[in-house]
Amino acid sequence: MEKMNDPIPLNTNDLTQMLREYEKQARKGPVSYAMVIAQTEDEDGYVAWCQDEAGEMSADPDHIIQLIGMLQVQMTYAVRMLDEVLLVGLDDD
Repeated sequence: MEKMNDPIPLNTNDLTQMLREYEKQARKGPVSYAMVIAQTEDEDGYVAWCQDEAGEMSADPDHIIQLIGMLQVQMTYAVRMLDEVLLVGLDDD
């Protein structure tokens, strides 16, 4: 029988560690805005994407241009991943 003061084991992985680090930074102040795109999967293997955001995003035009640049890099990465998946699929046929 577990004692009430026994710690509950946490299931940690790279994702939970990353989110905990952002939580620490948000509490201390360096992180003031976050945009998250998350992949969710149900028990049948159906994958869905959801986006959420919290905090106060800067209205500085230079900051917004940097955000657009970062999103463009992420989109380029996603397209490259798709190309690789499609190539692997063609090789399998």
